[in-house]
Amino acid sequence: MKLAAEPVETICDETGCVHRVDAHLDVRGLICPAPALESLKATAALRPGQVLEIIGDWVESKFEVPAAILRPGFSILAVLEDDDSDLWKIYVRRDY
Repeated sequence: MKLAAEPVETICDETGCVHRVDAHLDVRGLICPAPALESLKATAALRPGQVLEIIGDWVESKFEVPAAILRPGFSILAVLEDDDSDLWKIYVRRDY
């Protein structure tokens, strides 16, 4: 899938539900553990029902960020990867 580096306004999850993206975090250019730590801070600031888009390009972080932010009260809606680059996007929602 070809990803745009720009933030998006909505995301469609695996079930076909469309979610509004409320906040964006760009961790491109950062290496571990910085993307995971910044993602933890950003998800802590979400209110219930809000969705955060995290954009990064450090390959290892596309695995470490979901592991760090997936905790009770949060859901990962989608993890998208670009076929032609190291760009990835992770969408997380605060459930409660």
